[in-house]
Amino acid sequence: MITPKSRQKWLFELLKKEPACTYLNAFHQYKQKYDFSETTFVSDWKKANKELETWQNKVSSEVQKQEIQIEVEARKENVLTKIEALAVLSQIARGEPLEKDNKKYYPSFRDQINAVTQLAKIEGWEAPIKQEVTGKDGKDLQPFQVTGIIIK
Repeated sequence: MITPKSRQKWLFELLKKEPACTYLNAFHQYKQKYDFSETTFVSDWKKANKELETWQNKVSSEVQKQEIQIEVEARKENVLTKIEALAVLSQIARGEPLEKDNKKYYPSFRDQINAVTQLAKIEGWEAPIKQEVTGKDGKDLQPFQVTGIIIK
């Protein structure tokens, strides 16, 4: 027995297989296969199109998730890790040449100093800066006491 669900499923599969399938083309194929009226076809056509739209949204969502994941992975590969950055800075600080396009580039003395400074910042070699904490107008902070709690 041919059920509405089976007809709609057939139409859905047809629309998935042939995205450019027109209403008239689908009706012609439907009429040959099932020999139902156009009114029945219209009902099945609407439901099949609704199911197709839902399916396309799911597919688009999954494709978007995969594209985002691929982009995240690509960015991770292109970003230096902390260890890699420290290795490059250490190489510059030591005055070792950097190779690019089969050419050697030697860092200047200024580059070496800047690399050591940057390494010191990253690794926390500098002593912490001590700052005096004061109240309003440079006066000492006054202790306070909680005298009560109001719950509303």
